[in-house]
Amino acid sequence: MLKYQTIIDHLTVEQKLSLAASVQAFSSAWAKEAGIPSVRVAEMQKTNADHGSPYPSFAALANCWDPALWEEAAKGYASLARKDLADLLYTPRLGVQCDPFCEGISEDPYLAGKIADSVCRGVRSAGVTPCLSCVSLRETDIAALDKEFDARALYEYFLAPWRVMENSKNAVSFSYTKVSGTYADANVAAIDEFLHREESIGFVLAERADLGRDAECLNAGNILADGDRDTLRSALERDIDGKKELSPVELDSSVDRAIDLMMQCRALKTEASAEAEQDLALRAAEESAVLLKNEGVLPLKKGCRVAIVGHPDGNSAGEFYESLQAYGGFECVGFAEGYQTGQSRSDEEIPYACKLAEKADAVLVFLRHASEGETAEPYARAKFPANRLALADALFKVNPNIVAVVSPEDLLELSFNERVSALLMADTKSERGVEALLNILSGKVSPSGKLASTRYNDTDARFAAFAEDKKAGRCKAGTFLGYRRYDAAGEHPDFPFGFGLGYSRFGYSDLTIQNGNATFTLRNKGKYDAAEVVQMYIGKDESAVLRPRKELKAFQKVFLRAGESVRLSFPVARDSLAVYNDGGFAVEDGMYRVCIAASSLDVRLETTVYVKGGRLVPDGRHITEYIPSLTNIFAGNYTLGPVVKPRRWKKLLNRGLILMGSGFSLALLVTLLGVCRVGSDSEVFFNTVLPFLLIFVAPPIFLAGGVVAIVSLIKRKRAKGAYVPASAGCLAAQGEVASELSYEKLFEDAPQSEEKAGSSEDAKTDESAEALKFCDASVTFPAVCGQMAAFFSERGITIGTKGARKLLAAFSASRLVVLQSGKALPPKFFKILSDYFGSGIYLHECGETEEGGAVRSNAARAFQDAASRRHVVHVAAYSGAVGQIVSVVAPFQFYIENPARAAKSAVGLIHSSNVWFVFALCGERGADIPDNACVVDLDWEECTETEAEVPAGALNYYQFAALSKAGRNDFCLDEDKGWKKIDQLEKFVGAKFDNKTWMRLEKFSSACLACGSGEEEALDCAAAAVLMTSLKSRAPEDFVRGLEHIFGAEDVSECKKTLENLQV
Repeated sequence: MLKYQTIIDHLTVEQKLSLAASVQAFSSAWAKEAGIPSVRVAEMQKTNADHGSPYPSFAALANCWDPALWEEAAKGYASLARKDLADLLYTPRLGVQCDPFCEGISEDPYLAGKIADSVCRGVRSAGVTPCLSCVSLRETDIAALDKEFDARALYEYFLAPWRVMENSKNAVSFSYTKVSGTYADANVAAIDEFLHREESIGFVLAERADLGRDAECLNAGNILADGDRDTLRSALERDIDGKKELSPVELDSSVDRAIDLMMQCRALKTEASAEAEQDLALRAAEESAVLLKNEGVLPLKKGCRVAIVGHPDGNSAGEFYESLQAYGGFECVGFAEGYQTGQSRSDEEIPYACKLAEKADAVLVFLRHASEGETAEPYARAKFPANRLALADALFKVNPNIVAVVSPEDLLELSFNERVSALLMADTKSERGVEALLNILSGKVSPSGKLASTRYNDTDARFAAFAEDKKAGRCKAGTFLGYRRYDAAGEHPDFPFGFGLGYSRFGYSDLTIQNGNATFTLRNKGKYDAAEVVQMYIGKDESAVLRPRKELKAFQKVFLRAGESVRLSFPVARDSLAVYNDGGFAVEDGMYRVCIAASSLDVRLETTVYVKGGRLVPDGRHITEYIPSLTNIFAGNYTLGPVVKPRRWKKLLNRGLILMGSGFSLALLVTLLGVCRVGSDSEVFFNTVLPFLLIFVAPPIFLAGGVVAIVSLIKRKRAKGAYVPASAGCLAAQGEVASELSYEKLFEDAPQSEEKAGSSEDAKTDESAEALKFCDASVTFPAVCGQMAAFFSERGITIGTKGARKLLAAFSASRLVVLQSGKALPPKFFKILSDYFGSGIYLHECGETEEGGAVRSNAARAFQDAASRRHVVHVAAYSGAVGQIVSVVAPFQFYIENPARAAKSAVGLIHSSNVWFVFALCGERGADIPDNACVVDLDWEECTETEAEVPAGALNYYQFAALSKAGRNDFCLDEDKGWKKIDQLEKFVGAKFDNKTWMRLEKFSSACLACGSGEEEALDCAAAAVLMTSLKSRAPEDFVRGLEHIFGAEDVSECKKTLENLQV
């Protein structure tokens, strides 16, 4: 019996058809007379706008990463709807966003699910029934998926948010529309089945059903939100294979479901509900703001002269100017429109804006994506209109202190970020959005938002190319959507998922796994009270199925006062590790990586944990099917890591043949002795010893030799098969077949001529113009040297001015730098070094491996990023038990010797010359160091961290190259004090130094002199760094005495220290 059978029995067929067709029919007079409550429907964002936008948009709120705030904000939205007498409140689309051009709240399903769960809680607490909008696939979603139906993508990505939800009896609406391709039945089968099975979902409302499919929708157990009564009447009368398309029984069931929803809405509305807190709107706007870049401009200093340019969202520049004056603490020099809306090619407003910027200490520029009269089409809408980009460029030329503010609702590229000193994503359209922004600018509040979706510098080109590659069959999507894709590809976007800066710094430490919980310490190391969003990602390296490298599984927003610390814990939930395999979800047995991170690419702590599970059915997929740039690199054929010496198999073969020969010779000797009865008259010898040798000794020796020989032949085959594409990633992405070359051939070939390599005068002109943008003629080597020392000291490691001089000189002289120290350099050192140059971290520590045991290719990632960020110095670093450095850098020898020529000839992954290799040794005497390396003995100590004044990215590649070139031109060792001593050293050792060695000596010594060293110190450091590696085989005592005689006993301290560390 139906729940509301009594009411349904009193309805006519036409009334039943009306109620089944649309929820709007419940407001009819006859429905009220039948005892059915009427329900008023509202939409969340429209309700907020109708009330003057007191709360930020959900595009902004998603970035706060605070479930409690999401719940409170949703309650605030619902309270507004309740004032309008609404009973059912439609949310924005809170599903996943498979690319920046699709609707959705986040690119991560776990985060999207947490947002949806919090929103439902908040709406229900206000006495309103929530209806989650459109969880189904749309055509824009299908465009981002594979042509062939992928169940894992559907269940692990698109439907995963609804598995995270904890609430029950929520309404969900979805589009009952057939989509194109093999996903045509996904909305009416898999999604429909899933929604009705999940306990978190009570009612399913179908919207925009295809013409003629209303009856099918009702038969599936759904409620029609906007169906057609005439269509249902025809279905009630039509027979299909002897059955009614819509039976009277199913019609009654459909009406019963709809009445049940109306009754719940009315019952929930009668429950008591609290009003939203008074300052909720301000707090929501403050915590949703995301600081994407800050080079020391923010917070603005008190009394700072500020110019306002652009169009704040929801306000005019003049209105914001008045708000800034009323706020106090700043001197407003004026405001300017900056660009004309609706005329994207007009630059008439730019000159006045530049004049205003010249008068200010800082310029606050509001960049809007599209205004009234401006449209944006897919794969073109992410780019800013031309006059906005021109404005940012023009302002930066007259005033470098540019603070750009963008709207979180704009799906935009951030390619202009090199032309601003600070970049803030904030909602200014809400009622208290401007006040929240001013609190952040003044430093009253530290920004704490994190990106719910990645923001790129090349959105249009990136995703258009991805769509074209998929269409051509060059790659697949699978579950590698959002950060999962660039994480697997080793790419490092400037603004990754989960990224966001603040005014304070946080330290992570002491990660442990106990009782299924990941526990660690978080400390606020800065001077500001601030909040941090801590994120936990989990991945599995060895799996029967192809997985993303890591996925978000937990997060928490924590507020700490300056200097305060707290112990945090995340449960490693077993169910959250399940993958869709063989028709259902299953947890795989084995070790999992647990990463505690500040963003998807900023992992601070990492450990492993064993999780008991079952065996999965292998899916036979390989990462190269999804990430074309990894073809032949991580496929097991070749890796940019330690290389097996090519002739090692010959040694094994020789040993095997020797063993086989020994076994055969022994058997032959024993046989001859036995036949001839030679060597002893003892019967025991002939009847016992000889048979034992013949049966139990000789054959095993022979068989062992055979096994070794076979293994050597297998190694030979693998060595011959090792290859990389001529341009890894690029050719594969274009669908061309890469030629197979051995790595020796690839890296030892002579470079092509500049014409054959494709270089042109235009390319040279473009690069020169780019270099000029990053060079400041007033910067000097001594200033940079002091700056580098200060940068390290502020972050907890002291290297001193001398250490900074030696590092800069080594980088000037060679692309291969070896650091020696009395104690092991911590990973923190390389993090600081990378931050100083403004690059990602490319650190390989001993024991770090990828699939198949291949060494993780940190060099490959460095070269990939270097090609797109030519102005940044990239460091591929190796620490721990480094071992044979020669074998590690074997594939890169041509690049190390000729970085510019290697880049021009596009050898392998090498498309730019801004990558350095740095190895850290600690007490590893006799290390195999190439002669073209610069060896630096580095004295360092840990110190107390202080407030950072030197910004990250302080020294760019073009500035460094210009300083090095100027140093060689302006500073040179004295002929008598320097070069003649090197000539005497040549005679002493009885060998001639080649031209490249002399060039490294010249570069190193010139950089030392340019940094402020004296002649003797520069000569000592240069000789120690460049010459001692090749001369280390000399007898220690004799050689040191010779050095003291030539250089002076007091002027060879660096040489003696380096020799001591290098000697066996």
